[in-house]
Amino acid sequence: MGDISTHAEITEHTVAEAKRFISTTDIPDAEYTFLELGNFLTDVSQFRDPPAFHRARDRARAQAQSQSVFAGMAGADDWVRDVFGRRSGPVNGGLADLMAGLMQAFTQLLFDDDGLPVLGAGLGLLGTGRRPALIPAHGIPPADVSRAITAHFTQYFPHEHLDFPPTHRPLPTHRTDRIFQRQSRGLIGYLEWYLQYVSEELSKLESEWATAKAGGITPAARQDFLIRLGHLSHPIEDYYFHANLLDLYQWRDVRAANPALSPSVPAELNTLIDRSLAGTSLSSGSVPLRRILHRRLRYPVWSTNTALSTTASEDAADLVFTGGFGDADVSHTLGGALEAIEAKIAALPSAVDPRTTHLVLIRLLLSASARQAMISGGTLEAMRTTHLAQLRAGDYPREIARWQGAGLLCSHAADRLRAAFAGDLTISNRHSGNFVTFPGPGAILITMLEQVQRERDASSGAKSRLDGRAASMYEEGSANGATAENIGTHSLMSKDTRRSDPMRAEAVGFAKHAAASVVTTLLKRVYSPAPLNEGLDWDSLLRFYLRPVAPSVSGPWENEVLDGVRRGAAQPRVDAVAQQPGFARLGPSLDAAKLAARRSGTTRDGLEAYYRSFETDPP
Repeated sequence: MGDISTHAEITEHTVAEAKRFISTTDIPDAEYTFLELGNFLTDVSQFRDPPAFHRARDRARAQAQSQSVFAGMAGADDWVRDVFGRRSGPVNGGLADLMAGLMQAFTQLLFDDDGLPVLGAGLGLLGTGRRPALIPAHGIPPADVSRAITAHFTQYFPHEHLDFPPTHRPLPTHRTDRIFQRQSRGLIGYLEWYLQYVSEELSKLESEWATAKAGGITPAARQDFLIRLGHLSHPIEDYYFHANLLDLYQWRDVRAANPALSPSVPAELNTLIDRSLAGTSLSSGSVPLRRILHRRLRYPVWSTNTALSTTASEDAADLVFTGGFGDADVSHTLGGALEAIEAKIAALPSAVDPRTTHLVLIRLLLSASARQAMISGGTLEAMRTTHLAQLRAGDYPREIARWQGAGLLCSHAADRLRAAFAGDLTISNRHSGNFVTFPGPGAILITMLEQVQRERDASSGAKSRLDGRAASMYEEGSANGATAENIGTHSLMSKDTRRSDPMRAEAVGFAKHAAASVVTTLLKRVYSPAPLNEGLDWDSLLRFYLRPVAPSVSGPWENEVLDGVRRGAAQPRVDAVAQQPGFARLGPSLDAAKLAARRSGTTRDGLEAYYRSFETDPP
């Protein structure tokens, strides 16, 4: 998930570009907020992840049974079903519902036209200069935001973020599966599979939108199309944030600057690593940044199905791939997202700063120091007990009402928070007493927050020790003791937070250009007089923007954008970059069968079914 404001900044650039080509008669300025809403909902839908919750369910069930001989009689099976869900239904339990409810409240607060777009001024969040990209300039009627949440707040799917997918094969031998093998263009197989999904969905959106426009489009239909376009922009942006592509560009240039050095010679490889930040704006002598860059150029090796090798990894200097999620990555991703939110609410007046609330779950969600104090004080169980007491005493609705009265919450956000905590209370009460009291969703979330902070702090400590040892830059073990640096993980590879250097600025520049280019290309086609039986060749367009490393010569758009980032130049307009795709439209005179296949494609169904195959029922 990273820092959600990064995607908002890219949408801001995309909208500015779109307005240069599309009249306000066709798309009113205020409606572009729906584009960002679609992108945002794709990000926060990750808080529903049935396969991940089902794995946690089985661990929680085993732990409960090991702690009490009465767990079975007390209803442990019913408890894990209610809290974590199961494949046979309900697939999402109370924990997923609580987390989704919190994020849906945040969505209403950000986008409702009585939320932060207006409340932000009174809270000091809009400043006197440039408006934060995360807070829309134009809010959306709350009922429309609610309808969008109902339709588009779904769940996590790896293909919507181009993430490394799970596998049913043993991890030490997973590369026998073609989706984990290098394909002809230099991308790993699953990325090509994902690009087919994006191509088909863009083809469908183009056709449906153009058809609706020809028949007299309604504002509601146009807004839904914009949400879908924002949703499809997200994986395009994540190609640059979640993959090792920009690291490969840097390695390309380091190799070109040192042609006499060969990576196949260990001593010369070490020299190349020493010089690996040359040409960037970063400190060329940084041990951690050079170590991270080197590790992003490696592919993971597992010694067992649950453990990465501490001694081995594979050279991936000719392979574009993205990071995946292990248990530690969930902690780093959730922890990083919470820290990014905390950094933003730090600007709030102290009287309404939610980090000072007496509500323990809210305080633990929004304050890293509160989580650390819980660990150092050994107060986990006390926090869980207090949370349940506060639920039963009605403290949550009262505090939500106070926040609403103080201008911190809008009405729909407040309603969603009340509903989320009411659901927490219902499940908590259902599983209290009867020999054993099982923790409710909020108590489980508190436990997760403790684990998140422990993992973050342990990894940070290991990283500090590695930073003091220059030799750590050259080591090739897939695991090096700092779980945020495990090779092949999302935590190592992602560049969508402000602390994810090296190559973050370059990734932002690439993502802005590609996303804005794709969005404006689609909008220009929809609002053109082109026949409905013609359509853009999205296969070719996507493979123009989402491709492996270009050669180091003048011409490729990537080199022009990269040069601009390194010079500190302004982001170029999409039509000012010299290399443009220039593909002909498909239709009756050019590959009509391909166009029909893309408009009726079922790749999304296959990808969703693949990820759902990792859902489980309790043993």
